[in-house]
Amino acid sequence: MGMAGTRTLHRLMELKCKRLSKPGRHADGAGLYLDVSPAGARHWVFLFARNGKRTELGLGGYPETSLVEAREKAVEHRLALKVGKISTRGTIGRPASRRAHYDGRSHR
Repeated sequence: MGMAGTRTLHRLMELKCKRLSKPGRHADGAGLYLDVSPAGARHWVFLFARNGKRTELGLGGYPETSLVEAREKAVEHRLALKVGKISTRGTIGRPASRRAHYDGRSHR
């Protein structure tokens, strides 16, 4: 049993991903979901909130993007969020505080 407040990671297994047919979002943990459409199409999404805005970021279709690859992408995005290098649109780049200024000068 986990401690109170901890999140379970890696709830899904490759075999389960292959067999999932029930429409909806199926959690792997820490914001990573396998989204199954009513038609049976499956794709990975990473959900996060920043500045009060919830954002859904597509990570690729399944099985083209494997469970391992989706987890790796989710880790990259979590790290980018932690250091402020991801926008509310899900793009990774320079920290938000430096986007508008470079060497103290404003660029457009």
